[in-house]
Amino acid sequence: MLGGRAGVRAGTRIAAMGGVEPVLRAEGLRVAYGSFVALEHFDATWEGGTCGLLGPNGAGKSSLLRTLLGLIAPAAGRARVLGLDVEREGLALRRRVGYM
Repeated sequence: MLGGRAGVRAGTRIAAMGGVEPVLRAEGLRVAYGSFVALEHFDATWEGGTCGLLGPNGAGKSSLLRTLLGLIAPAAGRARVLGLDVEREGLALRRRVGYM
């Protein structure tokens, strides 16, 4: 799940701020490690506010975060965070956010 409240799922528009580029826009993200698919067809737009990722071990939460920070490349799809392309501008993106 993606969102600051239970029941909000990927693909849901969250917290409209009106006319501002979303913090996150992901379309068709797929993350795979060999034959294991960690994330499939992930679509989301997040426009700000609090966000939490919930799911069991192996659900793809860490893979999603690592992909959105440009640490690993998606097998398919695209994403922008803070207006930056996660594949082409990962270093610039990581200079603006923190991740542990």
